[in-house]
Amino acid sequence: MNSATPVVICTLSESSAADLAEIDKLCNTPPWSAALFRSEFQNRVATIFGARTKGELVGFLVIHTIVDESHIMTFGVRADCRTQGIGKELLLATLRSLHEKGVKRVTLEVRVSNEPAQALYHKFGFNEVGVREGYYVDNREDALTLALDLTDFISQWGGES
Repeated sequence: MNSATPVVICTLSESSAADLAEIDKLCNTPPWSAALFRSEFQNRVATIFGARTKGELVGFLVIHTIVDESHIMTFGVRADCRTQGIGKELLLATLRSLHEKGVKRVTLEVRVSNEPAQALYHKFGFNEVGVREGYYVDNREDALTLALDLTDFISQWGGES
């Protein structure tokens, strides 16, 4: 795939659970199972966004929203599709959608060692608001807690891509 391939961002359905688990297995440690993804489709606070190229699922973002605040639970782009702007497009479309629904703040945790993800989040205006020591169960790595004020985000990124 090249960077000229159009990316379609959409919400996903439970039929995507196995594909989500396959992508996640290659993106995140520890990965989510298909059963865990299926349970998210039953969770009334969860929304799962997907990125497709040529009809094929290549990325996803799971978010929980309660009233006017959302939390990014997990996010991944297939390894062979990284560095092509897919993660940026997926995050941008998700944040715009959340703003349209009245969300005011978005939070997430990111591994302290995951500098590419941190760079993407900082580009969109996420700021570090804390550290969760030993957060990741696989290796007890710390997580940075980041937060974004969506009003500030929309004033900067509202019409841009």
